[in-house]
Amino acid sequence: MKRQTSMISCSCGLLLLGVASLATADTGFRNDGSGCFMNTKPPLHWSAESNVVWKTPLKSSNASPLVLGNRVFVCEEPDLLLAVDFADGHVLWAATNSYLAVTLPADVQAEQEKQARAELLAGQVKTAEKKANEAEKATKGKPEDATLKEQAQSARQEVSKMKKELAAFHAHILPETHPVNGYSTPTPVTDGTTIGIVYGSGVVAGFTPEGQRLWGRILPVRPHNVSWGHSASARLADGLLLVHFGNTFFAFDARTGAERWTTNAPSGFGSPVITALDGKDAIITPGGDLFAVADGRKLASGLPRFPWNGPVVRDNVIYKVDEGEAAAYALKSGNPVQATRLWVASVPKGRYYATAVLHEGLLYNVSQGGDLVVFDAQSGTMVYEHALQLGGGTTVYPSPALAGGRIYVSGDNGVTVVVKPGRVYEELARNKLTSFRSSPTFVGDSLLIRTLTGLYRIQER
Repeated sequence: MKRQTSMISCSCGLLLLGVASLATADTGFRNDGSGCFMNTKPPLHWSAESNVVWKTPLKSSNASPLVLGNRVFVCEEPDLLLAVDFADGHVLWAATNSYLAVTLPADVQAEQEKQARAELLAGQVKTAEKKANEAEKATKGKPEDATLKEQAQSARQEVSKMKKELAAFHAHILPETHPVNGYSTPTPVTDGTTIGIVYGSGVVAGFTPEGQRLWGRILPVRPHNVSWGHSASARLADGLLLVHFGNTFFAFDARTGAERWTTNAPSGFGSPVITALDGKDAIITPGGDLFAVADGRKLASGLPRFPWNGPVVRDNVIYKVDEGEAAAYALKSGNPVQATRLWVASVPKGRYYATAVLHEGLLYNVSQGGDLVVFDAQSGTMVYEHALQLGGGTTVYPSPALAGGRIYVSGDNGVTVVVKPGRVYEELARNKLTSFRSSPTFVGDSLLIRTLTGLYRIQER
């Protein structure tokens, strides 16, 4: 696959990068899930023209960049996984993960036939629904007309019959999603040897860093939200790829794709995070459950639920800043694990698509409209609220991050505000790039941003 790469030369040598070691088993979305990128010295100032080492043009995606060694792994709509050279930005390999791509060779023809049938049925359902809606509309205008009423009932029954037939083909046709979300919002994840990825289509796959697909499969469930699709990223621990999709939690062998365990679990748009209890890995979900990674045993339920983002965990305390409330819950070992609410506080109105970041006793998050809120992590007291004034019509999808001793907060219009941590708002810089919805990734002295049109490596020149 040949691609043209626009590159600005860099005089620095290649920094060989390894997996972050922050007391968790993997690196992926928001590094280890915390949003903290320790031992980094990223740039303070940049633009589309300044401090850009290179830019690689790509089609749209909301997935964040993942760095392993001298490779940067990124996604592209609807189902591509790509590896980009960290030094110069050229594409090393690209692999599609469509339904056909992960189907066994012997089953390809059968899969093609099922997809064709599914697409035909989907079109027929839309036509039938339109007919039923028109019939029902006509009935409302003449409620006493028995003939019209019978026609409307018959049309609706036909729609119901066709939908039942289509349901049998759900595994062979893409689920619905919102254009803002797409299918490639989840960020790839790695344990240092394997790259794992899940797409909103329901495809899950494992790769070597060199681009060999180790396995791929299509999940038997649909996203939990039929309007917006799927956005939660996978995690890796104990050799298992952990996928929360469609109110079901799956654990696959990261090297072979063999299913190790599965369980019902309410999900959300946010991503789960890994923690350690009694020296063993456990995973906390946005739906309020805690599972043992090894066998899927439910350790606790009734934990805080996150309607839009995901949990942050530090020293066995779960922190939440989401629509409706901010809260902290302490986990205590036991059977089941006990969760004690330490505090709860109200948050300014609005959704919080971003997941919070915790630094030196302060909890930072930003609303969809760009209001930065800071809470004392011990008491739950709001320290301050500040409108970042990112620009009219801006929505904050990226999550805030800690890097180089600074807080980085971005909006989907490409504006990133750099804030000094502390109890008083102090803006250090304001930078503008092209639009993006992904969360930035920091490594060494570089900042990687996946915009809607490409991948940028940014570094002080």
